Amino acid sequence: MPNLKVFLLVFMGFAVASTASCARWREPGIGRVPQLSNHEDSRDKVKAGDHNDFRNRIREIGDVIAIREGTEIAWSRNARPYMEHGWLGIAMREWTPTEAKQDERGSEEPAVEVTDVISDSPAWEAGIQKGDLIYRIDGVPVGEEGVNPVVGLARAVRSKVPDSAFTLELFRNNRTHEVTVVAAARPKAQVVPAKYPEFEPSDSGPSILELAIDDSALGPRVYEILRVFRNGSSLADDPRRRLSPYRLPDVQFVLQNPLYLAHTGWFLAEGMEAVIRDDGHPASSFMDRVYRVCGGEEDACFPGQMEPDGGSLPGLVVSLVDALVEAQMRYEDIYSVLAAPEKVRMVAWVRSLIGPDDAPEKAASEEDARESRRLLDLTEKIPVSSWIQALRPVLTISEKLVRLRNIPERFEPSGLPTSWPVTRAGDLTVIQTPAGKIVIGGQGNSVFRDDAVLTIDLGGDDRYEGCPAGASAELPITILIDFAGNDTYQASRDFCQGAAVMGGGFLFDVSGDDRYSGRNQSQGAAILGAGFLYDGAGNDLYECGYVCQGAAAFGVGGLLDRDGDDLYTSALAAQGFGFVGAVGVLMDAGGDDIYFAGGVKPDHREQGRAYQSFSQGFGLGMRPEGNFAGASGGIGVLLDETGMDTYVGDYFGQGAGYWYGLGILLDRQGDDRYLAGRYSQGAGIHFAAGLLMDEDGHDEYLSRYGVSQGCGHDVGVGILWDDGGEDRYVSGTLTHGAGNAGGIGVLADISGRDTFESRDKSDGYGSADKGRGYSSLGISMDIHSKGKGRDDRGPKPAVTWTDGYGIRIRDP
Repeated sequence: MPNLKVFLLVFMGFAVASTASCARWREPGIGRVPQLSNHEDSRDKVKAGDHNDFRNRIREIGDVIAIREGTEIAWSRNARPYMEHGWLGIAMREWTPTEAKQDERGSEEPAVEVTDVISDSPAWEAGIQKGDLIYRIDGVPVGEEGVNPVVGLARAVRSKVPDSAFTLELFRNNRTHEVTVVAAARPKAQVVPAKYPEFEPSDSGPSILELAIDDSALGPRVYEILRVFRNGSSLADDPRRRLSPYRLPDVQFVLQNPLYLAHTGWFLAEGMEAVIRDDGHPASSFMDRVYRVCGGEEDACFPGQMEPDGGSLPGLVVSLVDALVEAQMRYEDIYSVLAAPEKVRMVAWVRSLIGPDDAPEKAASEEDARESRRLLDLTEKIPVSSWIQALRPVLTISEKLVRLRNIPERFEPSGLPTSWPVTRAGDLTVIQTPAGKIVIGGQGNSVFRDDAVLTIDLGGDDRYEGCPAGASAELPITILIDFAGNDTYQASRDFCQGAAVMGGGFLFDVSGDDRYSGRNQSQGAAILGAGFLYDGAGNDLYECGYVCQGAAAFGVGGLLDRDGDDLYTSALAAQGFGFVGAVGVLMDAGGDDIYFAGGVKPDHREQGRAYQSFSQGFGLGMRPEGNFAGASGGIGVLLDETGMDTYVGDYFGQGAGYWYGLGILLDRQGDDRYLAGRYSQGAGIHFAAGLLMDEDGHDEYLSRYGVSQGCGHDVGVGILWDDGGEDRYVSGTLTHGAGNAGGIGVLADISGRDTFESRDKSDGYGSADKGRGYSSLGISMDIHSKGKGRDDRGPKPAVTWTDGYGIRIRDP
């Protein structure tokens, strides 16, 4: 993708210039994606190991809310009781007279136009209709004193107590009407949060942050902000869908316990590290971590330890064919709920939601909105988790093949059933089996062009054309295993290279310096299915379009690269991206890596200057707009264990979440550089959570615009946590521990002497939002020594309360 490479060079040059400029200026069930692991079982077994000190330090902010929420003391004693806000249940926009449509009321008074009415809402019960013009509430103009009428009406409705009555004056059919409305509370999400029994309050005394809060007269107000945040984050993602079926329990836990985001992210990432350490079962271990398909029964889970090696190549092929036939039969049962035309429409719809071609903020037609709601409801009928469970035997045998040590120079079909036709084509052996076609290459340099249910290559520098390891309705399961060689994977269409659309695609490349050139939905990606790409060693190149490199929508996608200096380039929604009902993870165990995402889809906020990324640990949901349906987002994780890495993105990325999504970027070691634009680097946006954690190294963070580097926006929580090294933070506005519009933002740097450069509303800033009736919280912590903590008897850090509701903690 030459345009991406050019953009990478341009962006890096622009980043240097910008740096100089900144110096001046549902309950889990069938078909749902539950938490990343069984919290009561698997997480108890996670060993902290060398990261134990790090785990203890992240308690320093988590314990603040745990102590308070468990006992209803102190913070509720002095804070005002939480009051539910009123809810009307309409979509609206500002209405102003134009030459084409004069105000037939004969008045210049501002009004709002009702663009949609939600069924069974207070507005619905009162008889309000689409097209009504509302211009007064309780006799007061909605646009009083120059306030935008949409904002004025929203504020007035929010001030009402549920079950209280108020009047609306509206204009309909050339007549003025007065209607009485009984306010209601906005519907709550019916979701049980994940359980984290490890997160009990410490008995070793208050944390640094807790002491800072309690020592201030504003302490009760801070706890009130946390309480209001918790209540607001429990709302339904779309009032039309009261049950919020795609709200993930882990997301719900984080939003109800925002200061535990760092601790939660650490545990989720630690679960992914267990996948890296599992040499024998990379794919099945990953699926087990992501999906709780076992129902709590350990003996039904994927293997937790390696089975004894054994068996010949022909014998394992026969066993795998048997498992594939069984899985294909299960596939027919699981996906039979959809007719063929529905499958086509659904895939096109999902791709349109997260592709680069949709116009920003384009209003959906009523027909499009109805179709979107219908297809969203239909996705709930597809039990993807059952499909993952059905793949268990296939993955187990495939991974025994990957571990095979006695690799022959040429495959000999002796031991195969005589009823299976076998043909030779140069170095390739083609076998027709009850499960479909199998192609096996020798140790020479082979070229693979045909799609097959199973492809095995014994060695050599090979070239894979067509759609290797790409699953679809026509080929629901496909597996590729390459034992050695510097290979080239060149995809001719979407959903290839360990990817699936309503199926399961798995690619295992054991060693070699490989090049993966993919299109969209590729390289460990899936829509309504499961995709996984495993690369065991080598300096590799990954390039793709959108929804790729550990990405998924309504399913699960993963990419694991064990070693080497790798380059990842993508256009959009990649490198650890989770959309609705999905978990997407990219894991890189070692090497000096470069991650680039963007350069294709412009962002309307800065046309010609900014591009969207939605990558590098990003969870994205469907935000309801007007009559368009909404749904909670998924979980996206990027985990890099070692190396001096470079992360390049733009708008939305690098440990960020949007609309009830959760994004995590965790880099364990190395001197790293993070370059981004906006809504990035530990940013929670619109009822979402974002976390960027860097455990060690001298790092540099550059966010060209801001709303980044530990920023929570609109009842979102964002945390940037750096635990070692002398670091540099450069950003614009709303950054370095900033909360805005009811959000909570934290920047915590726990050791090293660091530099901070930003503009306004930063460095421990919390805005006061009178229109919403509650405020935001910003926390900035710069502690020079890792020894600072609850048990430290040395000089305590200085605490400053900034303008608004912000806390700044610094070493003396």
